[in-house]
Parts: sequence; structure tokens; C-alpha cells
Amino acid sequence: MNAYRPFLLTLALCALHPAHAAPPPEVQPFTQCRSLSGDDERLICYDNAAAAWSEPAAVPVTPSSPMPIAQTVSPTPQEPASAPPPATAPAPAAPIADFGAESLPKTGVDRDKAPPDEIHSRILGEFRGWEAKTRFELENGQVWECVNCRSVSLLKQNPEVTIRRGFISGYWLKIDGLNTQAPVRRIK
Repeated sequence: MNAYRPFLLTLALCALHPAHAAPPPEVQPFTQCRSLSGDDERLICYDNAAAAWSEPAAVPVTPSSPMPIAQTVSPTPQEPASAPPPATAPAPAAPIADFGAESLPKTGVDRDKAPPDEIHSRILGEFRGWEAKTRFELENGQVWECVNCRSVSLLKQNPEVTIRRGFISGYWLKIDGLNTQAPVRRIK
């Protein structure tokens, strides 16, 4: 029975799907037009249904009251389409100082702004590599700590670093000239 459990669960979920349900009220005028036999009548019905669709105060048509069909089709001049609303200006990028700050204790600073995906800076002083709990003080004032790092050795003076946001969570520190990255968290 256990082998059939996923199959039975899938079958039960498919049975609950409302594929057999009536169409939504917004679509009903179009389904009524589909049942008309004359091409001209059907076209007029679709035009009326589309016009009612675009009007905000239109009353939905119920199945008991069919759509009125116009007797003649008179060409009407097309009104020029109204200009689309102006696009809103994109929000300015969050300052670099906020990068990684979501792991810091919350203060009165607005944390709703989206921080950048990565930052570039330099490590102050001599860099000798990292191991677990190594702290990196950057020239922008931020302090990052290595989390679950394997030992790496490299001797550089004030190396350039890139700290980027991880795919799911966390941050990764990349030293210029080093072919590996370290998982880090911001502590200051």
C-alpha cells in the first residue's frame, strides 16, 4: 500500500481540481458569443463583450440575459489610445554602508531598502589568509568574520576584496588574486 500512496495522493489532488467548474463571470459573455451561428452576429457579440470588459463600471452579464446584438455595424472613428501612465523612477540604490547589515542588531535605521548585491573594498593592513573566526576590517569601516572557513594562506598588503550576497543566504568574501572564497558574516 505504501508504494501506491504517492499515486493516490496525486489522484486525490487531481479530483479536487476545478476543471469542470463554470467559467468566471468575466468570461461568460465571451462563452455566450461562441454559441452564436452567424459570423456577423458572433463578431458583434465579441465586440460588445470586449467593450463591456474594458469599461470599469460594466455590469457582468448573467447567463439568463443574453448580450444584446446590434442590427447594423457602423464604422466608428477610433479614438487615439491614451498615453500609458508615466513610469515611476527606480528607487536609488542603498548605500554601501547597509550591505550585510541585516545580520546586525536592528536599530532605527530603515532596513526596507534593498542593499546592493556586492561591494568592493580593501582589507586594512597586511592580509595573511584566513581560518575559522578570522576578522577582516575593511577600509569602508565594516568588519566581517569568517564563518566555517578552511585555512587559506596568502600574504598581501591591503588587498582588494569583493563581498557578494550568496544565492540563498549568507555572504562570500573573494580576495583579489586568490582562487577561493570564504563564507563571511558582518559583525560591525
